[in-house]
Amino acid sequence: MLLNIKNINKILLGASLVMLLFSCNKAWLDIKPDKKQVVPQTLNDLEALLQQNTILNTTSSSGLQTLAEEGTDNFFLTFSSWQGLSLQADKNAYIFAPKIFDGATVSWNRYYQRVFYANVALEGLAKITPNALQLQQWQVVKGSALFIRAHNFYWLLQIFAMPYNAAQAGVQPGIPLRLNANINEPTTRATVQQCYDRLLKDLKEAALLLPPAPQHKIKPSAAACYAMLARAYLELHNYDSAQYYATACLNNFAGQIQFSQAATNETYPLQNLQAEIIYTDKVQTGAISRNLAMIDTNLYKSYENGDLRKTIFFVKSSGTPYYNFRGSYEGVYHFGGIATDELLLTRAECYARKGDITKALADLDNLLKTRWDKNLYIPFTSNDKDQVLQKILLERRKQLCFRGLRWVDLRRLNQEGYNITVTRNLNGTIYQLLPNSPNYAFDIPDNVIELSGIEQNVRQ
Repeated sequence: MLLNIKNINKILLGASLVMLLFSCNKAWLDIKPDKKQVVPQTLNDLEALLQQNTILNTTSSSGLQTLAEEGTDNFFLTFSSWQGLSLQADKNAYIFAPKIFDGATVSWNRYYQRVFYANVALEGLAKITPNALQLQQWQVVKGSALFIRAHNFYWLLQIFAMPYNAAQAGVQPGIPLRLNANINEPTTRATVQQCYDRLLKDLKEAALLLPPAPQHKIKPSAAACYAMLARAYLELHNYDSAQYYATACLNNFAGQIQFSQAATNETYPLQNLQAEIIYTDKVQTGAISRNLAMIDTNLYKSYENGDLRKTIFFVKSSGTPYYNFRGSYEGVYHFGGIATDELLLTRAECYARKGDITKALADLDNLLKTRWDKNLYIPFTSNDKDQVLQKILLERRKQLCFRGLRWVDLRRLNQEGYNITVTRNLNGTIYQLLPNSPNYAFDIPDNVIELSGIEQNVRQ
């Protein structure tokens, strides 16, 4: 009998929350129905499990990409807006408070819930020997599960572990690498190095199993795997590999949006233009919602006249001299997924760092000419490696704002000596996130620490 997905969602949600808090809930075990009725067993069941888009592709509150963006220099809040935030985690993230979550586990749970779904699918697949007609479906389901697990490990790692540093990665605590659905398995934090090693392994295996290009934006693909590999290798400061995988992604999928086609009279001009999206992840806006977050004035001024992003990304904030962001690919949600604009900028950065100025400028031009009024666009030119790199990093900030990626870039760039300090001023009180601060790793929710005994992050 075909599995009832509504029923299994209830079962798996309960099971995942148990697992996420790292406790063996005997009451749950006692009331669990007959295993054969609730555990997905067929390929169709497992495929359906990984198509639960409201769980796997939408984060309703405290998404990690949102929390990441809340710690960046892309925006500021007025004191009254900050006071009015409904979630304490959003308030705390904005001021880099020593404790972010105050016991709440919403963000931690949601991302490990996705990991749990992936592990359930992988364990189910291990029990199925596919015949010739099933092989392709079996491979796609396995590749999807590996990608989903790696993608969520990635964001957990960006929030709950310190940035990658080759000299310390082998001893620095990373995140728990839950690699099976056993809720009774003791929980430990892997090292940062072990976490990245697992990410790379899962993504490389998944890329061999999935279709080359996205067949639907909510479904993983080889292109999405290559994009995540490029992103991870950039953080590892391995520019040869980041360039290689960015190219592999763009060889499979290179869609681009012409910003001249954006509906500027719409509230969200880009929400119906999805040609660049490789994999979508919709994230609730929190403190960075359109009506609250004011764009950093220096960031806004960096968009020149003729740059269509200036009017497509931003709209005047009512009653203030500032601007709000409206340029998400997902409308009211912020886009937390993967798109080809990021890959072009990643590859351009890698070329520039290696001194291949011609190729770096070609990728930059390929992106910017789709963002400008064609009658006003003048390609950037320079023979100076450092000047080209700084231009690419500036365009990276301008193009990828409000996706959580500025946080990722601040972490890695400060490792390279960029010394970027993020400053808040709330009613005259100054808060700062200093370069390489221990506050670049959020605290793990207290009840997770209490139930598991894992090491807590030390914040200032």
